[in-house]
Amino acid sequence: MQFIFRHITALLLCALMAACSSSPSDDAAGVGGTPIKGKAVDGYLSFSKVICDTNENGFTDDGESVTYTNLKGEFAFAKGCANSVLTTGGTNADTGLPFVGQLRAPKGSAVVTPLTTLVASGMSMDEVIVALGLPAGTDILNKDPAATDATGALLDPNLMKKGVAVQQMMQKTTEMFTGLGQVAGSVATISVYGEVAAAFSNQLKSGAPLFDANGTVNNTVVGAMVSASVTRATSAGTVPKEVKEKLAAAGGASVLSAVVQSALASQAQAIMSASAADITKVTLDRQSNSSITDFVTKAFADGNLKPGLSAQEITSLQQTVVTLAAQPTKKTVPPAAAGSTILLNFDEVTPAFSAMGGYGGALPSTEVPAGSDSGLALKITKPASDVTWGGVYFGTSAIPFSSSRKTITAAVYATRANAAIKLKVEATDKSAVEVVGTTTGEANTWSTVTWVLSGVDIAKEYKTIAITPDAELTASGQSYYFDNFALVPAGTASNPSSPASTKVVPTPATGSTTLLTFDESPVAFSEMGGYGGALPSTEVPTGSDAALALKITKPVSNVTWGGVYFGTSAIPFSSSRKTITAAVYATRANAAIKLKVEATDKSAVEVVGTTTGEANTWSTVTWVLSGVDTAKEYKTIAITPDAELTASGQSYYLDNIALAPAPALNTGAANFLYLQDDSISYSADGTDGAKQKYSMSEFMSSAGGGIKVRWPMSNAGALKLNLKMNGNFTFAAGQTLSAAIQIKETGGGNGLIRAFTDHVAVSKSGDSITVSVPTKPQALIYSVSSDGQTKAVIDFSSKVQGITNALSVASGATSTVMFGEVVNFAINGLSNQFNSMYAMRGKYEVTIVVNELPLRKADGTAFSTLTLGVPTSVSGGVASGEIPITGTGLVGYITLTD
Repeated sequence: MQFIFRHITALLLCALMAACSSSPSDDAAGVGGTPIKGKAVDGYLSFSKVICDTNENGFTDDGESVTYTNLKGEFAFAKGCANSVLTTGGTNADTGLPFVGQLRAPKGSAVVTPLTTLVASGMSMDEVIVALGLPAGTDILNKDPAATDATGALLDPNLMKKGVAVQQMMQKTTEMFTGLGQVAGSVATISVYGEVAAAFSNQLKSGAPLFDANGTVNNTVVGAMVSASVTRATSAGTVPKEVKEKLAAAGGASVLSAVVQSALASQAQAIMSASAADITKVTLDRQSNSSITDFVTKAFADGNLKPGLSAQEITSLQQTVVTLAAQPTKKTVPPAAAGSTILLNFDEVTPAFSAMGGYGGALPSTEVPAGSDSGLALKITKPASDVTWGGVYFGTSAIPFSSSRKTITAAVYATRANAAIKLKVEATDKSAVEVVGTTTGEANTWSTVTWVLSGVDIAKEYKTIAITPDAELTASGQSYYFDNFALVPAGTASNPSSPASTKVVPTPATGSTTLLTFDESPVAFSEMGGYGGALPSTEVPTGSDAALALKITKPVSNVTWGGVYFGTSAIPFSSSRKTITAAVYATRANAAIKLKVEATDKSAVEVVGTTTGEANTWSTVTWVLSGVDTAKEYKTIAITPDAELTASGQSYYLDNIALAPAPALNTGAANFLYLQDDSISYSADGTDGAKQKYSMSEFMSSAGGGIKVRWPMSNAGALKLNLKMNGNFTFAAGQTLSAAIQIKETGGGNGLIRAFTDHVAVSKSGDSITVSVPTKPQALIYSVSSDGQTKAVIDFSSKVQGITNALSVASGATSTVMFGEVVNFAINGLSNQFNSMYAMRGKYEVTIVVNELPLRKADGTAFSTLTLGVPTSVSGGVASGEIPITGTGLVGYITLTD
């Protein structure tokens, strides 16, 4: 039962509801001849689907023999294959990444690789050898590029690198085309990849070599291959029309090839330049990098990629995408400063925190950010709502503050740029100190945030930490990860023990638009005045290397809200530029400065910036003014220092006020499905009134027992999904999905249930996604008894055949998946073999895998890629015919209760 219940992962429901399959077997359409075996290699491809292409059309057709690779990429057809071979799906055993595309090999080949794909697409072996600069006589169709010696060293690293480099360019070209067309699924990917491979083959056959004698990638040849790929794809009947239309609208062959050729070449060159020992590492980094597709898609959406671009415009785009394509993909977690005392890194065997909880709707969990090289990190998710103050608290050991050590740092990874994080430490007497840290950097990357907690009383024990991300912003589904919390040592740059003798004014970030330096002649401000008793002037701080700066003096009084206003030229805000920075020098540490911008219609936006550092020294303060309306002119600035503190004669200097540049392109995913708030509801009777909401964190918690399900289940049991879509996408005609689900007994037993479904039709129209089970499906459940002695396969295709279910991503819509009846039908069948099915109670581990759906977490980060193999028959107590399903995976828990 649980196997279905766990459809929780969202569209899994599809999987579930469609627990069907067109059962592929390795001898479905036996081809006479000697049995054939081989290897699929782009790095060895594990659990890839291998098809004997009987009609030589380059596509998988019903009735063609199918088999699967093992962990080492090996495959075999029981009845042989006298035709070419196709390989799709699966996972690269070296990098752990899903394989993208479709490799091909001519009949008689012993390996299927990117280079055999060039041969199958029209080149001879000798032509491939010349085009790629391989040694004469290299047997491309039979030589294993990933073969190693007894020490594990590659026997032919040159062949391996050139094959992987070719795959890199074909894969990234394919991803760019389907990304532009916003088409999801393997049908579109395989059709586009086939045309790209054919275009690469034709160009290399008649043009200059791709690599020179030193292994240097020929940039011009790459451009010609991309141009040929665009031309071929736009005229191919099998390529989705959405892709064709967008390729033409984005400038066609000449523009697209010119923009991306250097970026593609640089990524291939990174692989070619890798040492033999680093090929896997570099390949993982480059194949994980989606920056080319992300940039091209965004540039097109913004109207910057189109026909008729000038040479200067193309060069500008080319330079930007080259820079992005060269950036490391893996996000490295910054370590704490040398000499720091680590407080928490969330990888402790015995957790170093206690009593963790959320407030304001924020959801805490510990997991690894997608694309990061970290271990576990604290994740705080702020669901979309009007609440701004949501965060997380947890207990910890007493923080060893001292008079010279009052600064905490942490590595922070946020799904939005320039996030402002409040950190509060609370003592055992409930007194607390809270400050805003330095802002984070680019979205979806790690940066170090610093909190200067000068107000802590070292006589007290601080044993509770509370974190409130972006407390000034309305929550909209952002996530924030924290790692390596540390108390920094005395005397470091982030926790200085004494001020420097010369105070250097920090300059704005590269690309900023300077608004005011107060050195302009004539002055660039107007109508300057004070309020609340504050006095404005322009002068140079003592001991500073600054020229003139704005000085705000708050006289000794009970007034807290004193500040200064002044007029300025209209601030050039844009949709991607709403952050102001300034150099600030305050006569007290950790000053909190409010900045308000007022439009000509008197509407205004005011936020608190990041806190300043040590007293009497310069630091950069950042204000994220996300609420500004870019249609308005903001020509007045007001600054209120320490609005929460009674004035006692402090002074504050401001210099280099600037509009920060647009954040670097967020190379995170676009055009994906997700569950709102990463949560799902279960209804025991199918009604909205009975539904119980669970977060993914709750589901994944072994200690918490996961999701509670009353057992036996009612026939009316259902899942309630608030399915959402980021961006937009469609599916090519004929797209199908596959899914597998496993429920495994915990506590030492061997009991498990696995089910799989394959070839379930999936389509999208507007806000509706339709999943349809064939009229003649194969729906199988494989089970093992708790003692491991009894195994069985149950067919329940008659219960799900022909079922169609529509899911909605429309705003406010709830999708319902009824499955209680199907579960009970399956359980009744299993009860014939296992007479204690309805007696099951307690906690079970659940694994779900679904492919072909662009399903991600709410913040855009990816789920893990997992493989589940499901046997299709049992004979003499031995299971056989296992079919591996590889795709988006999730592991969690359910607890069956009375």
